[in-house]
Amino acid sequence: MTTQFEEILDKARYVYGIGKETEEAFAVLCIEKIQSTKKGLEFFYGHDLTEEEQKTLIDISNVVICFGDWREDSSCNSQFDEARKAQKNCYEITNLPPQGWYMKKL
Repeated sequence: MTTQFEEILDKARYVYGIGKETEEAFAVLCIEKIQSTKKGLEFFYGHDLTEEEQKTLIDISNVVICFGDWREDSSCNSQFDEARKAQKNCYEITNLPPQGWYMKKL
């Protein structure tokens, strides 16, 4: 994790995850790693929520993390657009075997 990301997480209470349903296992691994460094974070994963629930949870979240191939899914793109409108800190975590995870600010 980058220093900037760690500083944002230090102030965060809620994190919203965007990703395809097929990426949920990867998202869970990432979330567990993040939770091991920062206790007390609540995570929401948006793929199985209504649009209204997604918007509400994006609004209360401090950080938005996009997982895997989220750009290939129209619902994920809509959630990302909503996070941008709400001016949330957005990050992307992708899995690049064998190097491991790659994270960047969006």
